[in-house]
Amino acid sequence: MVVAFSLKWIPTFSIKLTILLLLFNVLIFAFVWLLFYFYSQTEVKKMKKKIIEHTDNIINSIL
Repeated sequence: MVVAFSLKWIPTFSIKLTILLLLFNVLIFAFVWLLFYFYSQTEVKKMKKKIIEHTDNIINSIL
């Protein structure tokens, strides 16, 4: 965004348009961030489940 504004790629003649574009970019960023967050949380749950299963197997084989 900083580069786009400095190179005049984004029209700045209207404050409303500029704020709208900034808001739109923030919303897109937040949406993508949430997607990655939820994906990583599901991966963490899968890894924890595998670790628990693996440690249970080891404990059961020892006993």
